[in-house]
Amino acid sequence: MENEKFQTPSWLEALRKEFPVTEKWAYFDSAYETGGAYFLEEASRKYFADKSDFYPGILQMGGSGKGAAVQLIEETRTLLAELLNARDGHSIAFTANTCQAVALALQSYPFEPGDNVVVGDIEHVCVLYPAISLKQRGVEVRLVHPETEWDLTAEKLLEQVDDHTRFVVVSYVQSASGYRIDMEKLVKECHKKNCYVVTDAIQLLGFQKMDVKALGVDAVAASGYKGLLSIEGGGFLYIADNLLEKLHPWSAGPNPALVINRVNGTWTCKDELDARKLEAGTLPFHTIYCLHKSLQMLKRIGMDEISSYVEQCYQYVSEGLKKLGYQIDTPEDHHCHSMLVVAEKKEEMADYFQQKGIFFTSGHGNHVRLAVAPFTSEEDMKKLLAAAAEWKSRL
Repeated sequence: MENEKFQTPSWLEALRKEFPVTEKWAYFDSAYETGGAYFLEEASRKYFADKSDFYPGILQMGGSGKGAAVQLIEETRTLLAELLNARDGHSIAFTANTCQAVALALQSYPFEPGDNVVVGDIEHVCVLYPAISLKQRGVEVRLVHPETEWDLTAEKLLEQVDDHTRFVVVSYVQSASGYRIDMEKLVKECHKKNCYVVTDAIQLLGFQKMDVKALGVDAVAASGYKGLLSIEGGGFLYIADNLLEKLHPWSAGPNPALVINRVNGTWTCKDELDARKLEAGTLPFHTIYCLHKSLQMLKRIGMDEISSYVEQCYQYVSEGLKKLGYQIDTPEDHHCHSMLVVAEKKEEMADYFQQKGIFFTSGHGNHVRLAVAPFTSEEDMKKLLAAAAEWKSRL
């Protein structure tokens, strides 16, 4: 992409001012986290100010609760539903993190003898471990072994799917390689065999637009501290109605969607299509407050705007590195916001770039991983490419 064609959006300067990491670094590690924002301080102050409303609010969650916390939590569900184009906020359950969200979808399902699940062996542990743990319930776990980190394709996963496969569990975008799976094809073919698709979408949400209705995906797990521009300490799970009606609470606690019978020791769901039935105990209130604030900001800018800008930044970096002779192994037609770049002496390369005020981390094997963000600027990318040219000349 030629520099004169690069379009800087009107909202970028204001967004960059919210992220202290941009004051110190040309930052290319958003695949790990986005570093925290000043606007989250405001969310934290509101959280502490509203604590006096927690007690009456929690007791009446889902009903006529008047607590400020209750209202904000339900607004956050709605914002997430809007982000995903989901039915409504009651298709969203809050969790402690992405890993717990994946586990919640799987462990809440009533498996039967002979059932199996399919998962790739290169998956992030937040996807792999919850799937493997199903062995303890007698579920067959079929591991797919791709040749490379960017080769866990829909086709390879589908080879292992049969009439007894209940779930395919997969990252929408592989954290190690930036490879984005053909989710539409995977879901379409899985549904032909009455198989559900659970995806970890933490590496996609906030970077690219996602429409769960158009995709037909059955469950989406994520946290807010990457593309959603929030903090660690909480996650969420979207569940489509066709799967949600089959799920039963894995563990129960104070919950507005459940009715406890203390005489016979049972619980019942008020509404089987209310994802809140899967929540157990105290929610991560502070994290939800911060996520509420960041989702409001993303909504104001618009995901179409953000997706377009992130794609523009990806192409700028990718084309610039290729012109310098670098090999990029993330497939061009399956990328999101991060890329695997082949690098000799990768540890030394990361150290050298950090001395130049450019931050990224080493990837797997002989790669470094570079990831753009909604707050990446053209100056950041020019700085990266200048350092890349200098590094290349040193080899």
